[in-house]
Amino acid sequence: MLAVADESLAGRNVTPAGRTALDIALILLVAGAMIAICARGPCNTYAYAQAWNAGTGMGILERGDWLLPRDQMGRVPRKPPLLAWAEAAVLSVVPVRDDFVFRVPTILAGLATAVLVYLFGRRWFDRRTGLLAACLWLVGLHMGKQLYLVTTDMLLTLWITASIFSADRLLFNRTSAPGRTKWLIGLWASMILAALSKGWGIVSVPVVGGFVALASALEPGFGELGGLGLGARLAGAARLVPRRWGAAIRRVGLGWGLLAMVAVLGALLGGQLLRGGQELRDVMNFEIVQRATGGGDSPPSPSHGPRVLNLIYFALPGSVFAIGAVILGSRRMVRPLCWAAAVVVPFLLTHGFRSDYLLPAYGAVALMGGWAVEELVRRGANRGRAASAVRHMMAAAPVVIGLGLAGASLAYLLRGHMPQSWQRLLPMPIWTQPETWYVVSGLVAVGAATLGLAVFTSLAWRIHALAWVTIISMLGVHYFASNILSRHAVQPDGEIIRAFSMRARSIMGRDSFAVTGIRQLGCELYIGRFGRTDSAGQPFVSARQVDLSDAAWLIVADRGLLDLGAAEADPNGDYKAYKAGRYRTTPQDLGQVVLASAPVRDRDFGRVYLIRLRRPLRLSGQASQPSLQPDDE
Repeated sequence: MLAVADESLAGRNVTPAGRTALDIALILLVAGAMIAICARGPCNTYAYAQAWNAGTGMGILERGDWLLPRDQMGRVPRKPPLLAWAEAAVLSVVPVRDDFVFRVPTILAGLATAVLVYLFGRRWFDRRTGLLAACLWLVGLHMGKQLYLVTTDMLLTLWITASIFSADRLLFNRTSAPGRTKWLIGLWASMILAALSKGWGIVSVPVVGGFVALASALEPGFGELGGLGLGARLAGAARLVPRRWGAAIRRVGLGWGLLAMVAVLGALLGGQLLRGGQELRDVMNFEIVQRATGGGDSPPSPSHGPRVLNLIYFALPGSVFAIGAVILGSRRMVRPLCWAAAVVVPFLLTHGFRSDYLLPAYGAVALMGGWAVEELVRRGANRGRAASAVRHMMAAAPVVIGLGLAGASLAYLLRGHMPQSWQRLLPMPIWTQPETWYVVSGLVAVGAATLGLAVFTSLAWRIHALAWVTIISMLGVHYFASNILSRHAVQPDGEIIRAFSMRARSIMGRDSFAVTGIRQLGCELYIGRFGRTDSAGQPFVSARQVDLSDAAWLIVADRGLLDLGAAEADPNGDYKAYKAGRYRTTPQDLGQVVLASAPVRDRDFGRVYLIRLRRPLRLSGQASQPSLQPDDE
């Protein structure tokens, strides 16, 4: 496909700039398809800490505090403020409050990272490698989630990739003094932005520093030591590597760069600590110290599984192609391997770990995969055993994808005709878009076509076509995973919350409202403003506080009724409000229930109610639980 396109473009005298523009247009087309698939999937804004991140951005607009923004629950942020600033900037110019708008910073960061991966491929290899690498990066198994989340990971990935891009230019390309100044500014500006995205530099400095250390030591090779014995080689390398590190330190301006980082980050963090006090110190202790060491009162759960296997799994199918690059072997793999190692190795030493942390390494994996495709094409007739083995391994990726798509889609379409024991293995999604099952029917044909094309292109040694079959078929995988298999399709709490909140927004208009027990769900994000809180900015936790406020409406969940004394809890703290129906009062006792949601199953929140408050609130109760009046102590 790429070869035919290149010949066609050559015949039309398309300039290199024109080819680059066409490449980027194709990358944006693949990215657009991925984002559209994610956007058509079920809402999950309440999950993965997204409601906190989007809420912190809205908190800037609500409270006007750009130094230490707080979310809808009044909490100090867990992450540095760059994402919150970006959220606030988007929300200040876009009047809509919905999922896509909340994700604009992540989407833009993903698009920019894909273009950087393409530019890496052009610089290190050639244009076609860059194009394949960018598309393999976009359709990777983990990207179906990462491209469309309100989290800091994609921003961090963008700035780490930009830092490595600038460092690579400074280390391995001769540039004039003005050019070096430009890349130095780019390196340290992106390093500061990475630190402001996540980790305050504790993540980005070891990763970028590790790449600089490994690449500067290994990329030039050790050919000058080739005629020596083993001992002399080791001694020579021990003298040579420190000299290379010294030269690399000078080229990347380490001293001045770190000084600039400390000045910017120190001033900002110092101001936040002055404003946030012990509350912010406790958050940073959990996020940094306990996550790294596993110590403290409530450390995060320890990580499981080898980091390299996590990387291979979540970067599929590009990682399969990248393994082929390692088998084929080339000194040109040194830099991408150094990049991947610089991301993986630091997390071997930490207690807390999630697969999201490896996102900055996916670009290196994709670049290796793109090179492997081009290398097989280049070898042509001189294939050899290694090339044949890699070709079979690459073909296995679309073959498995095709079998899985066709088989899984067909199984769900025929689920109603299966025994009950089989049906239980195939949980049906409760929430789907109207066209979902038509698309799933089409995926049966897509899977069969993928299988046939994979076999044909592999046997015909049409490796470019094989790669594009893999890339296109992964779009089907992401659609099926998002709309059929995902937890949010099977248990559509996010859609319940979103539908309720947007309906409540239209009912309340600009009237004031209070909230109790729903702030973790992110309802206020869709309403577009925060509910009433006490003088300290904390949520109301008693009927008296609600009654004394000027709120016209109350939004409360069954679980939140416990805070108002309106539902029964057993001595162990298990919530029975909507499970058993044993209420001391009902939501109707608070006022007129205008709107109620379906039950939100996550953490037993129950139904969410929009209540038009009456004054005063009169909560009837048992003898041991007197009714609450506005003048009660």
